[in-house]
Amino acid sequence: MIKILYQLLDKLSVSDIVCEKDISPLLEQKINRIEVTDARSAAFKAFGLAKMKDSRVALIVDERYISSIYTAITES
Repeated sequence: MIKILYQLLDKLSVSDIVCEKDISPLLEQKINRIEVTDARSAAFKAFGLAKMKDSRVALIVDERYISSIYTAITES
């Protein structure tokens, strides 16, 4: 599954991955990985990084925190 994820991210030219510290050990070091303590902070960090670098950034969080991501999107 992780291999497929990395193939997709490579195909989409994703430069960075923003993820929670819980998920980080599951990921390889192929793409620059930024660890954040919670899902909401990860969303804000990913949006800011994408805007600052003007590139694609992947946001990877546990499915339990989708509502937190939604609130971060609406506040952004």
